[in-house]
Amino acid sequence: MDNFSGHSHYREKQSNIEILFLPPNTTSKSQPLDAGIIKAFKDRYRKNLHEYLLDETIEKKNDLASALRKYSVLDAINNVYESWNSLSSLAIINCWKHTQISNVYEESVDVFDVDHNYSNNISVPE
Repeated sequence: MDNFSGHSHYREKQSNIEILFLPPNTTSKSQPLDAGIIKAFKDRYRKNLHEYLLDETIEKKNDLASALRKYSVLDAINNVYESWNSLSSLAIINCWKHTQISNVYEESVDVFDVDHNYSNNISVPE
């Protein structure tokens, strides 16, 4: 586990499972999500949100406060969906490669030559 304060109660051994903690400040080097996947996702989410706000304020002539009030939970969910699906498999593979946990890149090249992205077939209601 990482050194998140909520994990502190796991320090006492309470079963036959031994929990090991990562050294402090190493999550970006050992956890793929912290190695760049979260940042790439957030960057795409913010870009989509800014595009929405620009459209609402410039094209539709709304003020910023009105545009923000109009941004619904459904809009946010659709933005999450679009942001996640816009991440390339190569970006995710590179984050795994950066952590050097395993030789994921070489193991997954053959898998990603063929499109296995099942989410392309899922439609999101507008």
